[in-house]
Amino acid sequence: QQSWVIVCPFLVVAMDTRALASSAAGSGGGVGAAANGGAKPSVVGGLPSAEARRLAADALILSFPNAKFFQLSFHDLFGVQRSKLVPRSALRSVASAGAGFAGFAAHLDISPVDGDLLAIPDASTATPLPWKPEVVWVACDLELFGVPLAHGPRNVARGALERLKAVHGVSLKTGVEAEFFVLQAPENAGSSPLIGDSVLDAQAKPCYDAHALMRKYDFISKMLEYMETLGWKPYQADHEDANGQFEIIWEF
Repeated sequence: QQSWVIVCPFLVVAMDTRALASSAAGSGGGVGAAANGGAKPSVVGGLPSAEARRLAADALILSFPNAKFFQLSFHDLFGVQRSKLVPRSALRSVASAGAGFAGFAAHLDISPVDGDLLAIPDASTATPLPWKPEVVWVACDLELFGVPLAHGPRNVARGALERLKAVHGVSLKTGVEAEFFVLQAPENAGSSPLIGDSVLDAQAKPCYDAHALMRKYDFISKMLEYMETLGWKPYQADHEDANGQFEIIWEF
């Protein structure tokens, strides 16, 4: 039966002077960065130069010979992921110019009279999707009118990290504990979804229940495998304190 997943992340934030976060969006595998020798692209006015964009596109193509599509993505102010699927054959031209979006159609402070919002792929974030390996996900930086979009989430995060390091000499790290419910799709349209294991997962105190966890082994173990492939380094999963609720924790 089809299952639905509702994810509720809880973030534990700490300061650490040992290492600066490599990217506001996380490392994500970083194969593209390896293809570029790990060097950051040159920038013009805070934006990658035309040559850097071409090199980034070439790095993506060379690093992922089996990729058929590239999912160029960004998050809006509500955390909703927006993206375009770009065929391999079109990646050079799209990556060099930027993928165009009507910014007002997402949750951004942009009006319909503004020009196209451009998403510039960051090759260092490129990651094949474990469940669809012919698709490579790439985080993008946003620009409007030829300058970085001031309220673009990655731009804001990058600026905050730089100020944190410059002013306080520390870096930001996040410890993520993702808690979620596994639900069963309702049989009748309009009905509320049910807990996926509602008959057996009915204890008054189900936290860490081994049997409830192992009944969802196929689902939970596959999620852990995908996360390991993504390089997130999960180290434990368990049944949480509500019926149908689980959690997965990965490295700090």
